[in-house]
This record gives sequence, structure tokens and C-alpha cells, in this order.
Amino acid sequence: MDEEFQMGAGPKKFSYQELLDATNNFEETLKLGQGGFGGVYKGYFKDTNSVAAIKRRISPNARQ
Repeated sequence: MDEEFQMGAGPKKFSYQELLDATNNFEETLKLGQGGFGGVYKGYFKDTNSVAAIKRRISPNARQ
């Protein structure tokens, strides 16, 4: 796994604006489900033509 990080294939950090854009401002029609700490939304990233599940934490006391 270390090799993946060095090659740039590991996890990518996204800005909040990128997440808003990918989920169309966390549009309810894109909501996949609800967990104890917030909703999970389908996100589409145009620049990489990829889809991801994006968790939106709602609870201010959540530590996830």
C-alpha cells in the first residue's frame, strides 16, 4: 500500500467545495442512505469521470 501512496494512487483529499459540486449541494435525490452520524450521498467528479459515496457528518459531536 505504501507504493500506491508514493505513486499517487492512494486516497485523495477533497475540498468542501468539491464535495458540494460532486453532490449538487448534497441534493436529497442523490442521498443513498442515512447513518447515525449523517447522510451518505452519491457524488460525481467530472474531472476524473468517477463516482463515490460521500458521507456528510451532521452531528457536531461525532468523532468520525
